[in-house]
Amino acid sequence: MNRKIKRKNSKKFLRFVSLILSGALVIGAAGCAKKPEESSAAADASGYDGEVREILIGIGSSYNPFCYLDENEELQGYDYWVTQEIQKKLPQYKFVYEATEFSNILVGLDADKYDIAVHHYGWNAERDSKYLYAQVANWGGTGYVIAAAPGLDIQSEDDLRGLSVQCSATNNTSYLLEQYNEGLPEEEQIQIVYDDASGEVLWNNIANGVYDATIVDEFSFDQANPSYGNILEKYGNDVLGDVARAEQDIIKTGTYFIYNYGDEQLRDDIDAALYELIEDGTLASLSEQHLGRDYITENVDKLLVGYEPQTKTEE
Repeated sequence: MNRKIKRKNSKKFLRFVSLILSGALVIGAAGCAKKPEESSAAADASGYDGEVREILIGIGSSYNPFCYLDENEELQGYDYWVTQEIQKKLPQYKFVYEATEFSNILVGLDADKYDIAVHHYGWNAERDSKYLYAQVANWGGTGYVIAAAPGLDIQSEDDLRGLSVQCSATNNTSYLLEQYNEGLPEEEQIQIVYDDASGEVLWNNIANGVYDATIVDEFSFDQANPSYGNILEKYGNDVLGDVARAEQDIIKTGTYFIYNYGDEQLRDDIDAALYELIEDGTLASLSEQHLGRDYITENVDKLLVGYEPQTKTEE
């Protein structure tokens, strides 16, 4: 399979395990990429001879280990390989990929350029009102923690009041921080600093007091901190969890593919394929291979919350 993708410029970008949250705290930058001509021969392999719909997937290019371009400009990462396994089960579709920077993906979905947005997206009410979320998560999530200089007395978002907290304007943490601040007097609010600094630059900015803290998912912290000399400390657990749960009838803490409303059939087909991949252990194997641990089996309830699998009927 040819997965080589060329970007519009050759500038190298940090392959930082981008600070993400359940979805999606991505702050890295990478150039737009040309889409590959083909993604899979699933239809040929299955003997399917019906109509095949081409599905263009907008996917991140610098979010290691979830979706990124390697040194050969080839797509890699857990999210990418999950879609490849889904493709094998759905010969009625042909997945085609365009790797691009995070900020372009939902813009492309808005413009109907993409059929699916793939970037380890967490759930929030604002996105849910605009886009069609998958019903089955592709990853269970590890919850948010605070990354700050060592020796502080902080454990929750309440302890961040009056402190400066860095986040990207387009990620899930910025949304949750904004929700947290609503209704609080200005002097008691968390000081949100919208800044796309990432990787070692961000870590050093916090260590040197440019910002007091940032909020990331625990997986990202555990991957990043050793890479940058363990200069920050991890505080708390389930940070902003109450804020996220306050606006959900069904608590969704996983990460999801995102579609446009009106594409329910595509969403449902992919959900059904994801359910099978969870049940047969494929997602657990991919998690171990690309993330170093099985995050699927231990979080299976999170992945399937609110989902009712369809019963296949005999023909």
